[in-house]
Formats: sequence, structure tokens, C-alpha cells
Amino acid sequence: MKRRSVLWFWLFWLLIVSLVAGGCYSAYLAFSPSKVSLSQPSKNTAATFDINLDRDQVNALASSYLQDSGNGDFTFVANQSNVVLSGKLNILGQSIDAKMAMMPEATSDGNIVLKAQSISLGQISLPVNVAMGYIKQMYNGPSYVQFQPNQEKIIIDLNKATQNQNMRFKATKIDLNQGQFQFVGEVVNGKK
Repeated sequence: MKRRSVLWFWLFWLLIVSLVAGGCYSAYLAFSPSKVSLSQPSKNTAATFDINLDRDQVNALASSYLQDSGNGDFTFVANQSNVVLSGKLNILGQSIDAKMAMMPEATSDGNIVLKAQSISLGQISLPVNVAMGYIKQMYNGPSYVQFQPNQEKIIIDLNKATQNQNMRFKATKIDLNQGQFQFVGEVVNGKK
């Protein structure tokens, strides 16, 4: 009987030490700095055109992109106060609702920054920088989407997204209250 209780004693402490070590490692990953370099737009002459979208058009465009990229389980909705990416995640065999609310803005070099406001799993609100650290570690999407957990933001580098195409896009204005999303398109000469 004594040998059995000693075994349970050591298994209990092994479990406690592994949980503490796992928590420390997760905190280390969440708070470690990320290196992000934004590419600069090219400086050549090209034909340009303006693109003006309203909120419904942006929602339809995002929905189409999510469907085409195989992420149809997620929805993107731009409303008057923020943009919300929501969907279901399979965690430990259970389907759990996940939601991330963000505030978009156009940068001076034409990229888009999404400042995370909240992240939740089911009814549980998660710390934004910790949750973004986990998302960054698991993310396997395009390289032009860059996560910065410490600054609680996601950068969509439109310069990188259209780098290998003959067409480039720059965000010039994002106004959620008015439902205005303005971009400049640029047709680049095929010679590089």
C-alpha cells in the first residue's frame, strides 16, 4: 500500500511541474518579440485607378476570399465599430466558437493594420497578446499576413501580396463609421 501511494505522490508532482513548465514556455512564446519587415512600394510609373468599396462589398470580398482559400468555416464582417472574424475551432474533439474583433487602418505606405480589440473562445475572453502569440505559432497562411502579438496587431502587407503580379494595390482610407474603403490600384509594366 505504501509503495502505491509513493507512486501517486511522484506522479502528482510530475504533473504539477509539467503544467508549470508548459505555462512558462507558452508565456515565453507569447512575449518573445517578432521581427516584421514591411516591403516598400515600388517607385515606377504605372497606370493607376481608384477603388471605392462600401461595407457590403468588403464583406462579400472577404467572404469570397475565405471560401476560395479553404477557410469557409470562418466569416468576416465589417460593421460600424470594428471588423470581426469568427468561426468554429475544433479543440479536443469539441467544436468551439471563436471570435476576434479588430480595428482596421490604412498605413502611409498602403498596407493595412488590424489592431486586435478582443479574442474569445466560446464565452471566455482571452488576453489578446497571449492568444495572438498562439495564433502566430499555428498560422500557416500567406506570408504577407504578419502577426505582432506584443503590439496586438496584424499587418496585411499589400505590397508583398501583389509583389509577383502586374497589378498592385494600396489602401488609402478605411472609415468604418462611413463604410468607406478606398484603395489605389496600379497596373505595372511587365518589365522589371
